[in-house]
Amino acid sequence: MAEELKRRIATGTYAPGTRMPGVAVLAAELDVAPATVQKAYAGLRTEGLLRTVLRQGSFVADESAPAKE
Repeated sequence: MAEELKRRIATGTYAPGTRMPGVAVLAAELDVAPATVQKAYAGLRTEGLLRTVLRQGSFVADESAPAKE
């Protein structure tokens, strides 16, 4: 799951600054459990590829801004 999201980020499907799909939406799209998406998002945040804005969602990290939660 995380590798698929990394691929989408690398290919520009999700460009820097783009809001990521909600957990339920992405889980339905990829036919996985929501917990699988949450775990992948957590790993990508740890790697600095995603940042979370409280009450707004997860975004692809922008190279000009540090990825913080």
